[in-house]
Amino acid sequence: MMWRTTVREIRQSFGRFFAIFAIVALGVGFFAGVRITTPAMVHTVDERIQEGQLFDYRLISTLGWEKEDVEAIRQSGDVRCAEGAYSADVLFLDTEQTERVLKVHSLTQNINRIRLAGGRMPQSPDECLVDAALRGAPALNEELLVEDTNEEDTLKLLAVRKLKVVGYADSVCYINFERGTTSIGTGSIDGFLYVPEETFDSDVYTEVYVGLDQDYQIYSDAYKAYMDDRRAAWEELADMQAGNRFDRIRTDAEREIADGEQELAEKERDGRQELAEAKAELADAREELTEAEAKLADAGRELRTSDGKLVDAKTELDSAGEELKKGKKQLDQTKKQLAAGRKQLAAGQKKIDKAKTAIQTQETLLEKKKQELMAQEAQLSAAKARLEAAMQQVKARQEAAMQQMRSRQEGVEPEKADTQPESKETENSAQQQEKEELAKSDILQQGAGEMDPGAAGLEEAAQMAAQLEEQMAQLQAAGQQLQAGKQAITEAEAALAEAKKETLAGERN
Repeated sequence: MMWRTTVREIRQSFGRFFAIFAIVALGVGFFAGVRITTPAMVHTVDERIQEGQLFDYRLISTLGWEKEDVEAIRQSGDVRCAEGAYSADVLFLDTEQTERVLKVHSLTQNINRIRLAGGRMPQSPDECLVDAALRGAPALNEELLVEDTNEEDTLKLLAVRKLKVVGYADSVCYINFERGTTSIGTGSIDGFLYVPEETFDSDVYTEVYVGLDQDYQIYSDAYKAYMDDRRAAWEELADMQAGNRFDRIRTDAEREIADGEQELAEKERDGRQELAEAKAELADAREELTEAEAKLADAGRELRTSDGKLVDAKTELDSAGEELKKGKKQLDQTKKQLAAGRKQLAAGQKKIDKAKTAIQTQETLLEKKKQELMAQEAQLSAAKARLEAAMQQVKARQEAAMQQMRSRQEGVEPEKADTQPESKETENSAQQQEKEELAKSDILQQGAGEMDPGAAGLEEAAQMAAQLEEQMAQLQAAGQQLQAGKQAITEAEAALAEAKKETLAGERN
């Protein structure tokens, strides 16, 4: 009966029923989600922590930790791994001159392992991994510059001033989005860097990470109880190791102090000895000073007596100065004369070189003219020989012609004598005489023609003799010019030698 009533009420108010049902279902689902979210998130974080071997304790000391401290902590109970590490908050500038505050960590082997998100691992001290979640992260192979405004201790801690980005990483030490706070820059850390240990120039670690030998889930009650049970012991261990570190530092300092005190005592002993020696030297110096004062007094008296000498010496010095000025003036004049003489010498040398060139040219021309004259003499001798031969021939022909003419004249004259009484000759006889006269005239013309070549040869010989005499006159004039040029060269060389002597004498003065 109740079931039917319930069904009927639901049908009558189905909308209200569905709304209440939806509200209840939503509340149950939200509650179930809230209850399961925390365990799921814790499980996810725990897996990441187990994968990266996040530290359980981070030990920090103001004096730092040495390797023997790390080894002592590693030998403690329940320790799975313990490693020393370096870290520092550093101001960087990227290529865009943007200032960033980054936490620089040294890479560890077995604890706080990183997960490479891109690029490669650093292989040298000047390479680094950058936070993969860094906003505006620098690109690969980009360089980050360490600012000079960092604290001096920070700059001393780092061995390099530039870091090259070679990869990106996720760190198990940074689970949430916040990267922590700092005392530099804006007060907030922008991201982290991981570098090799060699990037830090220090023999003392800034921190020690300890991983305990347990696999409890993070944030679980068992893990909290495990850690609470060991907190006091680890605090005591950390204090003890810090005390040991302090004792070593103090021992080293005391040793240095003892060495310094010993060195101071030795130096004090040496100083006392040197002081005694200095006192003895001072006493000797005082005695020497007394003697020097006495000598100084004597010197003062001598000085006063030598004032007159000094005045005389000054007068002599002034006179010497005047003479020196005069000598300097003469020296300047001599230098000017020397410079002028050098100029004249150079000009004379140029003239001599020019004269030598001209003489060489004249000698060449003279030799050529000699050869031409010899050739002309040879031609003249040949012409004379030909002329003499021609004259002999002409003379012989003249003699023959004269002889023939005498013979003919002797034959003609009797005929004339015979014909004078006989005035009436026939016309044939007159013609015969005319023919004979013509024959005589031809003979005379032939003799004159035979004499003409001899006369022409005589004229040619006379002309050649005149040319020869003219060339001989030119040759003699050229020889006289050559002798005059040689004489001028000899005189110029003598003047040049004299000028060189004067120049050398002026340079020595």
